[in-house]
Amino acid sequence: MAVPKNVKQAMEHDGYRVKKIYSKYSKQIRVDFEPRFARSGNKHISFWINRDYFKRNYPKTYNRF
Repeated sequence: MAVPKNVKQAMEHDGYRVKKIYSKYSKQIRVDFEPRFARSGNKHISFWINRDYFKRNYPKTYNRF
């Protein structure tokens, strides 16, 4: 599986899941993803994204963290 290049790709595919959301109450948040199935060499990936965009498009994930 290819490494996602943005949040949309990471959320659409089942290969990654959200590990943590940082700076939840600022304009820009950092969303960390980890591989759903552990494999050697796969590390977590992070994306900086606008909080309002993420909250609007992925409300269940945003409210869970």
